Amino acid sequence: MINNVIGIASPIFAWALETGNNEVKELTNIRKSYLTHVRDTELIRIVESVHKIAVDNLNNLADYGVTSDKVNGLKTDIDEYYESLGMRESGAAERKSAGVSVKSLFYEADGILKNRIDRLMEVFKAGQADFYNIYRAARIIRDL
Repeated sequence: MINNVIGIASPIFAWALETGNNEVKELTNIRKSYLTHVRDTELIRIVESVHKIAVDNLNNLADYGVTSDKVNGLKTDIDEYYESLGMRESGAAERKSAGVSVKSLFYEADGILKNRIDRLMEVFKAGQADFYNIYRAARIIRDL
């Protein structure tokens, strides 16, 4: 998307410079290095701005190599970018849900250890003290 927007913004900048359209010149005076470091929201704002300028001035930009195919390609890039942002947000929700599930599973496992196995181990306390003591030592959690 960045390469495509630069490929459209640069000729629009040249057109704006030649026609004295300072507003469009300012909006299309962008560098690839800048776009690679901006936040998602700023990137999409810039790309959509360039797309709108291209659509609004398409007839004037033909001599500068800006075609409807290029502008439509940029629109496709914008749509795909929005879709990928949605997928990323969806992935975050899935990870959060998995984290909640893991936490609940740990609580369940801890309950099994404390309420079942620890109590069953009492059977071995008198008759097999070594086994019982090793089990109890293994159940101690050390914060390192």
